[in-house]
Amino acid sequence: MTHTPLTSVGPITFSPDGILFVADNVAAVIVAFDLRGDTAVKGSYHIDDLDARLASWLGCPREDVFIRDLAVHPASSRL
Repeated sequence: MTHTPLTSVGPITFSPDGILFVADNVAAVIVAFDLRGDTAVKGSYHIDDLDARLASWLGCPREDVFIRDLAVHPASSRL
């Protein structure tokens, strides 16, 4: 299997069985990540101020973080 790094991240979505598809708009490809073996975590997720929390984790200003899409793993909705 060839692993090509993403050059950009566009729209993302999950298949019903847990494959994550990521559109790389710059490279004009769609990359698939097999996440079927990952287990979902029970609980709720607070995404208020997610950009600020990501910026803190990344060590950059909040203004440099752009959240363009979110996807929910299908297993998390079956808990």
